[in-house]
Amino acid sequence: MDFGRDIPQEIKTRNGPQTRYFGEWHLWMYMCAWRIDKNKKPFAGSEDTREKIDNCLLELANRTLKKTEILNDAFDAKLHFDEDMELYLFSFYTEDREQWMLFTPDKKTFTAGPGCTWSFRDSDKA
Repeated sequence: MDFGRDIPQEIKTRNGPQTRYFGEWHLWMYMCAWRIDKNKKPFAGSEDTREKIDNCLLELANRTLKKTEILNDAFDAKLHFDEDMELYLFSFYTEDREQWMLFTPDKKTFTAGPGCTWSFRDSDKA
């Protein structure tokens, strides 16, 4: 997920260099379960069909992030968006795997996990 203004980045691909855009804040969720709720009811989850997830993400796109909460020592999180949409992140590893990373505009990375550990360091060292 990207937040803030778009930052172009040159990426090397098999087809040659391409420009991709990332937000000045970038949230990478990769070793956690997640669920999006709408009006306090489950709307889509990480194990739903690709079609359902895509439709939900289209609805979430361009909403304003209002608030973020860390729910416990395992860095489960709740992101509140406008129009009563919420994204929950749930850790399911207690060792060996990080559950999410937040890349900041100043080239730092906050890494949640594994378990109850965390780090905040230069992005090239994350």
